[in-house]
Amino acid sequence: MKEHLLRSKLEELFERSGERERLIKELQNLIYSIASEIIENLPERTTVDIPDVGRLKIKCFNAKLGSETMLTINGAAILDDYRPPAESFYLYNDFNCLVTVANLSDYINIANHLPTIIQSLKVNQESIIEKVRGAIDKVTQFPKMTDNPSA
Repeated sequence: MKEHLLRSKLEELFERSGERERLIKELQNLIYSIASEIIENLPERTTVDIPDVGRLKIKCFNAKLGSETMLTINGAAILDDYRPPAESFYLYNDFNCLVTVANLSDYINIANHLPTIIQSLKVNQESIIEKVRGAIDKVTQFPKMTDNPSA
């Protein structure tokens, strides 16, 4: 009787473990799909600091055989379920290009703060746009050398 109860508890444990792994992979894939869209539409080195989340940055990892642009959180890469959270690997087997996958709490934080993250990225882009517009306005305010008859 006790052996049957123990076996039953172990089976429940293993079911929960399998469900946990399935859900982690699903979360990784969902966050990675959003990260991929961000990478495709924003420039490399775009960086934002999000309270309670950390620093998000679009970063290019360069290896001898190629490079990959990834969204990172606190330096760790947001990847799909091909690699488990917190695992490290050498990009293209280049021992000079170590990449660490974000940990599970980072994926959860990103999921829980997506609206804030998107808004921060938008504010970041708007700030850069305003700075560039201001610089263009200052340059175009100067009269051209050919416009000055006394020159």
